[in-house]
Amino acid sequence: MGRPRPPRRTRALPTSRSRPRRPLHPPGPRTITAELATDLGEDNDRVRLGLELGAALRSDSLDAPTTEPGGRRDTGHDRRGTRDPALELVVDRETLRPLIAELDDRDRRILMLRFWDDLTQAEIGQRLGMSQMHVSRLLNHAFTTLRTGILATT
Repeated sequence: MGRPRPPRRTRALPTSRSRPRRPLHPPGPRTITAELATDLGEDNDRVRLGLELGAALRSDSLDAPTTEPGGRRDTGHDRRGTRDPALELVVDRETLRPLIAELDDRDRRILMLRFWDDLTQAEIGQRLGMSQMHVSRLLNHAFTTLRTGILATT
């Protein structure tokens, strides 16, 4: 299985657009697309697709120098992404997922309010009608349950 190939007529649009029959007037991209469509005898959507395809078929060398905003010069290698620090957390999240699912609804809700909604224990207590101390005890119980489950799986 190779890369997807657009229909031949669509593939021909990027090359046919490079030979317009008359000079184009560049007040804006929409006007240029409309003028190209008129010149090529195509509808605007097909010309727009051809322009996008033409851009997708061009690639820049990673060794080619570029100028960054602020005048800094670098290459494509310098602009490459870095290691995602959240990637290391995937194993932890996937280990916790079934363990959190086993908690009762109240404990899951308290964890959601604490870590997803970023509420304090006092705010959680106000929402659920209990004291901050009781929320603290329930969180500690949930943490102990999760910790025990993690240690049992390793």
